[in-house]
Amino acid sequence: MSKNVTIEVPEMSLDKYAEQVGVSKRTVDGWAERGYLPTVKIGKRRLVNVALRTSECLEQESK
Repeated sequence: MSKNVTIEVPEMSLDKYAEQVGVSKRTVDGWAERGYLPTVKIGKRRLVNVALRTSECLEQESK
């Protein structure tokens, strides 16, 4: 199943990322803790580095 998702921000909260990709916040927390998602910490908040994740996906797709 292919899903088109348009994301226009370089970082996104873990909650919002979970909503966008259709999984639970708990799943995204686990991915972030295991290093499956690139994250950046700003103050007390951890955000998904969407720009880097998009780049990684495009790189894998071109292989």
